[in-house]
Amino acid sequence: MSTNFTKIYGYTRISTNVTKQVFSLDDQKQKITHYANQLNIPCEIIQDEVSGGKNFDSRNGLNHILKIIKKDECIVITTLDRLSRNLKHLLEIIDLAKQKGFFIHCLSLNITVPKDLISNFIIQIIGQIAELEREMIASRVKASHLYRKQNNLYKKQIPWWETKSTSELENYKKQELIKHIKHLHQEGHTYHFIADWLNKMKYKSKHGGIFYPYQISKIVKYYIDKGELDQSKIHLLNAGILQK
Repeated sequence: MSTNFTKIYGYTRISTNVTKQVFSLDDQKQKITHYANQLNIPCEIIQDEVSGGKNFDSRNGLNHILKIIKKDECIVITTLDRLSRNLKHLLEIIDLAKQKGFFIHCLSLNITVPKDLISNFIIQIIGQIAELEREMIASRVKASHLYRKQNNLYKKQIPWWETKSTSELENYKKQELIKHIKHLHQEGHTYHFIADWLNKMKYKSKHGGIFYPYQISKIVKYYIDKGELDQSKIHLLNAGILQK
């Protein structure tokens, strides 16, 4: 396994609007780290959590890598769709790699671009398949939503933080969590600040992980809709105007 990479940037991504992830961030990180260790090359993992595979502007992690990566360094991804499902965007990244002299290695395909014409050709074919798959999924989801709406099949779901557990301790923890979120919001803190504070205080999200700003925004907006929080502050949060 011979390469000339001087550094590896492991890029991991999940979509926040997908309930069941094929590969979690930890799964992707483990595979990339194992690859880097085999090559004995320094590795830095950078991740993104975005609302969809085509939402490029919100991919701060990927954009940061593309800005700082240097010649002979390499972006490693577990599967091609982690980088992009849009063929045009994928080819733009490959062109940038050619210009700056860095590489992209896909673990599932075991190919590196832009290294040779065959690899570039394979990437284009797989990219077209990924783009077609994304369009088919979007079409099925849209049709499913339309069918459910027309047939009144949508049921109002109770958010996890409002559900009752058989454990009194668990219910108490949820109540304390919501109380803190409401209090910090009313003090004018941003979603990022609230998420960081909850993580420092060892509060856990639904699946036992850390909190992210988008999760806080959902909870805050839920209680604004119920009339329990101040609507006037919501547009100021992300701008940081009210942050202390």
